[in-house]
Amino acid sequence: MTTRTPSRRDRSTTPYSQIVRVVLVRHCQSAVDAAAHPSTWTLTAEGHRQAADLASSPWFEGAAILAAGPEPKMVQSLRPTAERLGIDIAIDDAFRETEATWLPHEEFLSSVTQLFASPTSAPAAGWEPSRDAGLRFLAGMRS
Repeated sequence: MTTRTPSRRDRSTTPYSQIVRVVLVRHCQSAVDAAAHPSTWTLTAEGHRQAADLASSPWFEGAAILAAGPEPKMVQSLRPTAERLGIDIAIDDAFRETEATWLPHEEFLSSVTQLFASPTSAPAAGWEPSRDAGLRFLAGMRS
C-alpha cells in the first residue's frame, strides 16, 4: 500500500491531517470450532490473557477510537483496552474478518498463501478474494 501526503490545496478538506496513528491488531487466540462458522468463534482462556496484556500496551495511549469487526473474538480482544481507556468499541462490518470457511490446518495454510498470491481470486470455496477484503477495509477507514 502506498501513502501520499495531501497537497497544500487539499490538506484542510481531507481527513489525512487528523490521523495521528492507526494500529492494526489481529484478534487474540480464538477457540476453533470446526462445527461453527469462524465468525462466531470466541476467545480461549489464553486469548483473554492476551487481550488483558494488549490493554496494557502503550500503543493505545491517546486513542480516540477503537474499531472492530462484529466477530466476538475481535470485540473480546479489544474490550479490556476499551475499558482501560474509557471508550467504546465502534463495531463496523467493514472490518470483519475475511470471509472464509473453516479448513483443516494444512489446507488453511495453502489457502492463505493463495489468498495473497492471487488477490482477485477466491483461494477456496466460500472464501473472499483478498482484493475485495482490502477494498472493504479501505472503505471502512474512509468512513
